[in-house]
Amino acid sequence: MLANMKWLAVLFLCAFATLADAAAAQNADQPRALPAVTRELEMRLSGLGIGAKGLDPEKAIADLSVLLAEAEGRDRRMEQLVIRTFRAGHQGRLQRFAEAIKDLDAAIAIDAGYPFPLQLRGVYRAANGDREGGIADLDKALALAPQFVPARVARSTLLSEARLYVQASEDLAELVRTFPQNREMRYRYALSLSLTGRKAEALAELDRAADGIPVSRELLRERAIVLAGLARFDEALAAAGQAIELGDDDGVSHAARARVQFWRGAFAEAESDSVVAFDRGLAKGLPGAYVAIVLEAARLRAGRSNPADLARRQELAFAPEWSNHVAAFLRRAITAEQLLGKAVEETSGLTRDERLSEAQFYIGQAHLGRGDKAAARVAFQAVIALNVTWFFEYGWSLTELERLGQI
Repeated sequence: MLANMKWLAVLFLCAFATLADAAAAQNADQPRALPAVTRELEMRLSGLGIGAKGLDPEKAIADLSVLLAEAEGRDRRMEQLVIRTFRAGHQGRLQRFAEAIKDLDAAIAIDAGYPFPLQLRGVYRAANGDREGGIADLDKALALAPQFVPARVARSTLLSEARLYVQASEDLAELVRTFPQNREMRYRYALSLSLTGRKAEALAELDRAADGIPVSRELLRERAIVLAGLARFDEALAAAGQAIELGDDDGVSHAARARVQFWRGAFAEAESDSVVAFDRGLAKGLPGAYVAIVLEAARLRAGRSNPADLARRQELAFAPEWSNHVAAFLRRAITAEQLLGKAVEETSGLTRDERLSEAQFYIGQAHLGRGDKAAARVAFQAVIALNVTWFFEYGWSLTELERLGQI
């Protein structure tokens, strides 16, 4: 099961309080989200929708179970479809995904021509660990009703989680066209553009998203990274500095500025910010393995590598197995060839190409730290060839190659 519950947040964003809301969720020329029911049942369902405020999910499930038994007794299949869909929504709120999916399977078996049950099942399948199945259900919902907004919101989120940023950006572009004033949509669209290498467009969308709303640390950090990707380092540092001024007790904004400093080649400053980011993050229980890696890489480039300190920080921080391999390489405990081998052999966490991209980037940094520019070029070119554009290391490698006269 997914460790975080952001899929539930997506669900609530996509949920409906009443049948009328569901029916109005797409254009008039689109299929209904749910079948029409009698006025009597619609009245009885009133207030039992997923998004109804103050409703106890357990009581809602009990009330809907009574309605379902009545519909089954009268063999009213379309009513069963609607009631099971409503009941599944409340089961999902209680994180009882298997029960919810069972209800939705039954609803879809009655008639697979309505997008709302497919959309709900897609979200719940993803929340239950089946992201591929979830995306497939959302594809079906959108095939039925291309303008069905909840399914498109959910699919863009799942595609982003799967790092399929090009596809996610297509969904988000449609949502921005549909809701031009929705700043959250613009913000998410900007991130997807940035992660597919469309930095200038991403910056324009970030500006639109920020128009007329209070400045936030999150927005400033993302703006800093996008600006760094455009080699506009002074503006990037200013944005990161603003984020820090708004308060940085968890060190996340210092970590963002450390990345910008590293990107522009200011390794002493990157080291300083990384130390602050690591220590503050550790105090808040945040994972700091990659902050420690950036710290050591900055020290390596500045000519004052400190393997013992990196080992100490790796022990203190939450360190996924793959990051331990990267740290071991930077400590010279394993060779570049061994690190690449680990990238291929590892079976959890990142994808093979993502691990290889990180490995080649830090191999390139190690070569530069030793003054071997020719070997560094080969490593950075390997990062670009892997085309993992959504990782910082891709943009950093482009910058390093530009400095080495290769682009």
